[in-house]
Amino acid sequence: MQSYNDFLQLVERKQEALDLIKLIKKMPTDYTMEIFDYDTETEEYTKKKLTVEIKNGTDLVRALRDDSISNAIGGGLSMEGGGYFSTVFSGANSRAAMERRYVLKHSTPGRNAEADRWQDFAALSQKNESNPLFPKVLYFREFEHGEMLAVLEFLRIDPSYAEGLGLDKGKFRVVAELVDALNENPHNVYAKEQVYGYAKMLKIQPEHMIDFLTKVKTLNAELDIHAMNVGWRGDQMVIFDPVSWNADYGAEGI
Repeated sequence: MQSYNDFLQLVERKQEALDLIKLIKKMPTDYTMEIFDYDTETEEYTKKKLTVEIKNGTDLVRALRDDSISNAIGGGLSMEGGGYFSTVFSGANSRAAMERRYVLKHSTPGRNAEADRWQDFAALSQKNESNPLFPKVLYFREFEHGEMLAVLEFLRIDPSYAEGLGLDKGKFRVVAELVDALNENPHNVYAKEQVYGYAKMLKIQPEHMIDFLTKVKTLNAELDIHAMNVGWRGDQMVIFDPVSWNADYGAEGI
């Protein structure tokens, strides 16, 4: 069951990202704002209106990374990382002064025009917010030509810590098979010992892990849980990108 603190945290993050989500919903749009220019001759600030045409995700990311525009839209962006399909940025509402943050995920097709299907996992996550292993996906939208924008909670990424706990892609795949065996026969002692033991090693609830792996299997994708695809919400591990859609090109996708 979702804790009250988790609920409050989610409400705060939804509020911070609200303006950005509204803007994504309106796209394509012309975003008009007031900006102040400093006149070096008069040594005064002059106010003027600036209109930015935002037709797609690339336009939005470019606007949010522009210092003269970013604060008006949502506090600006800092690049966190990227993969085969996606670039991920962290941001904060300007009122929060970077104290509370969200993540903007911008996905485009792969170099061979492959479509990122992370949005299938995003939809699954939104239906399973009571399981803390799923990320809090505040909003996502698919556009033409395979482009996608998503707004998620900010998570702390620490690959060294994850590896130190024993998180390993191969081990997770074995445990997922044992979860299947356990779902078929709840009295399978060996499967239960292995699954519960691995969950304890990772400091997560075994019931949450069983539920997570069981539901992710419905996506019919290759399991790809490694140290770069998990993060932390406080002390709680979150698996924000558990699958690779194709072993040839998806293993490095975010």
